[in-house]
Amino acid sequence: VVGCGGASLPKMHNVNFALPRVNVNGREISISGLREKDHVTIMDVMGHVVWNGSAGIPKMHAGNYFVNIRGAKTNYSTKISIK
Repeated sequence: VVGCGGASLPKMHNVNFALPRVNVNGREISISGLREKDHVTIMDVMGHVVWNGSAGIPKMHAGNYFVNIRGAKTNYSTKISIK
């Protein structure tokens, strides 16, 4: 901001990050971009854990879900709808 007298922030070079990608196709959920030790939790809107793991997500019933992905360098959450 001009006129505030603050110091400028240093430029960031070679910043490289990628978020996991959650896709829904019918009743199937696929997640790409997972790292080796990432853990996936799928919860319904009431907060009940529907599925825990890192691979082999089962077909889900119609409804709204939250997908949480956690790992050493990953903390990502998104809402999905299955029709």
